[in-house]
Amino acid sequence: MKKFEIDSSLFRFLAVSIIFIFYSRSFLSIISSNFGSSFLTLIWVFLCFLVLISLKYPIKVSYTLFLHHLILVFFICVLTIFWSVEKISTIKSSFQLIVSAGFGVLAAQYFDFPSFLKFLILGILFLFGLGLYFFVIEPDLTLMSGTYEGVYSGVFIHKNYLSRVSIVGTIACLVAIRYKLFSNYKLYIALLAMVISLMVSGSAGGKVLLVVLLYVFLVVEFVYVKVAYRKVFGFVVLSLPIILFLGFSDLIFSVLGKTSTLTGRIPLWIVVTNQIVERPFLGYGYNAFWDSSTYSARIDDIFGWDAPNAHNGYLEVLLGIGLLGLILFLVGFIKILMVSIKRHFSKRNPETLFAIMFLIFSFFANLLYSQILIKNDIMWVLYVYVCLIYNGYYKKTSNRLEMLRY
Repeated sequence: MKKFEIDSSLFRFLAVSIIFIFYSRSFLSIISSNFGSSFLTLIWVFLCFLVLISLKYPIKVSYTLFLHHLILVFFICVLTIFWSVEKISTIKSSFQLIVSAGFGVLAAQYFDFPSFLKFLILGILFLFGLGLYFFVIEPDLTLMSGTYEGVYSGVFIHKNYLSRVSIVGTIACLVAIRYKLFSNYKLYIALLAMVISLMVSGSAGGKVLLVVLLYVFLVVEFVYVKVAYRKVFGFVVLSLPIILFLGFSDLIFSVLGKTSTLTGRIPLWIVVTNQIVERPFLGYGYNAFWDSSTYSARIDDIFGWDAPNAHNGYLEVLLGIGLLGLILFLVGFIKILMVSIKRHFSKRNPETLFAIMFLIFSFFANLLYSQILIKNDIMWVLYVYVCLIYNGYYKKTSNRLEMLRY
């Protein structure tokens, strides 16, 4: 009798695909409205199981940026349990955050970089295709309700998330086109699909981010800078969009059809900042503030609606793990960005270009959205993946980068 065996490589590919679909926050609104939050919890437990059994052992990561940066931040998130205003929420969320990072480790173990980029592009296009399919057969599932009544969000939980996923897909396509990793005409079609999805989402912030990233792509990839001036150049590349935005904010808002309050974000940031001042150094506990009826009610009473988060990644981190946590995160973040820029100008390659563009996207996106240290979120997974690129997961073999296999 022939023994039944499961192909481990096929199993890992299916596991990564399933995890990617749910960590991209697609179908969440559809599932929760039809099956309830308990079913979502069951799915999350299943995802944890897939991550844990799919990881290869031993996990060997060099003791440099990755451990000093991410592990310390994880440690602080867990440590906030002791002073959290909502301890159960902090315990659950800390565990989910670590498992989410585990998916980033899994992606780094399973894929070499070109394969990862291809998987990312195809995965995003697949989700876009599903969005169009559901729009045809059941339009209400892909349209938002409430404040943004009738706005298309596809299979994602919000139009803003659709725009951010579209931008990540655009970054991946630009990198692949620049270094001719795949068939060019297919990549141009994919790039067009990413940009159209961004425009359909109607996200003004997403459009601004896309312009900033195109500027970064052109400057970083086509401008040569001498070694002595690279740090100054990196600072100018980052600061110029901020200066232009501050100087021409009224014009930008009027062109995009938005108010100078950024759709109510600025008043929210002011109120959130007042809450941060009460517990500035250690915060309210990771992911605890908004889950605490006592503290989140303060925000709700002022605005008359339920604010799910601070709509700013940096303020969100301050609320959760305080100034200490934010400083630790930013030190690691800036270090990895500077390393990426330095390596890219020394020897241009797709890995460093993707890292630079994704990190700059994250830097600016967190001014408008919350995507730092967000549990069960593909943006956090991608950040962990980028960190792993520069921490012992790649080695030089025959003049090219290959994945270390354990």
